[in-house]
Amino acid sequence: MFALLSMIVFSSQALFAQSIAKYAGEFISTGVGARALGMGSAFVSVVDDVTAGYWNAAGLASIDYQQASVMHSERFAGIVSYDYAAYARPYADDRAISFSMIRLGVEGIPNTTNALLDYGTDGIPGTDDPDGTEGNGQLDFGERLDEDAITKFSDSEWAFYLSYGRQLNERFAYGGSVKFLRKAFANHSANGIGFDIAMKYRFRDRWFIGANLQDVTTTLLAWDTGTKELISPTLRSGISTLVKLPFSESWLMPSIEFVTRTDGDRSFSSDGIGLGASFTSLTFGGELHVNDRLILRAGRGEVEPFSAGIGIKVRGATVDYSFGSVSSQENLGDTHRVSLLVDFNSGLWIE
Repeated sequence: MFALLSMIVFSSQALFAQSIAKYAGEFISTGVGARALGMGSAFVSVVDDVTAGYWNAAGLASIDYQQASVMHSERFAGIVSYDYAAYARPYADDRAISFSMIRLGVEGIPNTTNALLDYGTDGIPGTDDPDGTEGNGQLDFGERLDEDAITKFSDSEWAFYLSYGRQLNERFAYGGSVKFLRKAFANHSANGIGFDIAMKYRFRDRWFIGANLQDVTTTLLAWDTGTKELISPTLRSGISTLVKLPFSESWLMPSIEFVTRTDGDRSFSSDGIGLGASFTSLTFGGELHVNDRLILRAGRGEVEPFSAGIGIKVRGATVDYSFGSVSSQENLGDTHRVSLLVDFNSGLWIE
């Protein structure tokens, strides 16, 4: 299975290496759920809840009852808002479907293109343009801003996932997602469709292997201007284990994950292995469950050299918080995420 997924990744890389827009799909590479992000995003072999629609659709097969989740995050000192919502429903005992939504938005971006006044050679605003710079959107020598002419626009990026997971036997599960992407920037927009395929395997009872090949066919985003962007395939593969602790019914789940991107290195350091246009980086993390009520997490991801989080379970609801630090972007602030997961099997929801 791993050999097949890797072959698909590198075949796609060879076909599209000359036309890939490197960060066209950056907004969907951030990840979802404070639980996963608190573990450094080393989650592909761990996920067993509604967020599997994003991380590994095969994990949906672990869901026994309906679940819903929401998350809100603000990045870069509050400039960027990032929101997520998902719903999953099992059926036929061994399979489940889910619907997920991701939105990244930046509001109130100033547009000064038509707000520049050129004083010109006679000192009267806008009467002449000797240097040919009036209206170029840049504040050049001899120009000033007409604040009344400044307009604002927004940037929004959306992803909608329809996912399916099935338990083939007691050890092996598989799944996949179809995702619809939409970007809107000022008066222009782009649309695209992509596909993910995934698997999860349990061996020796407490060991798990997971893999998710995202954008398997390379995802095309077509703008109304005629411009096209391509999102190249990414292979996430990892292993995790469940360790029972000899006190208070507690347990620990450490996890490691390899992320192979065919659009190059986006990690926070040079750690990793490069091969042509591809780059494989290592992420790792873990979570400690105490009495099935309190969960502590920590990890190291591609972009965040340190992340940590905490979760609290109250009957059928779990509230998670995670913190992420990006050392190379200290002036832009750290990232905080809060998410809620509801399991509708709890007595909180049904008698």
